[in-house]
Amino acid sequence: MGPTSDASLLPPGSERRNVVLVHLESTRARATTPYNENLETTPFMDELAKKSFLAERAYVVVPHTTNALAATNCGFDPPLNPGRLRRWGTRCHLGA
Repeated sequence: MGPTSDASLLPPGSERRNVVLVHLESTRARATTPYNENLETTPFMDELAKKSFLAERAYVVVPHTTNALAATNCGFDPPLNPGRLRRWGTRCHLGA
């Protein structure tokens, strides 16, 4: 049985807020303004970060965007698809 329509985890009188996750493709945190004050690469993200929740430590479970996004947005470990992995020296890379 799921929650009722009036069920809420918010304390009475609290303001309901939206949750927005911002994902950047192939970008290190230290290359953005919120995480590196010496750079002015992402001024709009910096402005948003000043009035929002900013994750200080966020890690991916797998270094591939599609699987990492699935894990982040859905909350489960992504399956590694051995059929798409190919060996290249001692490192695994995703095949085309």
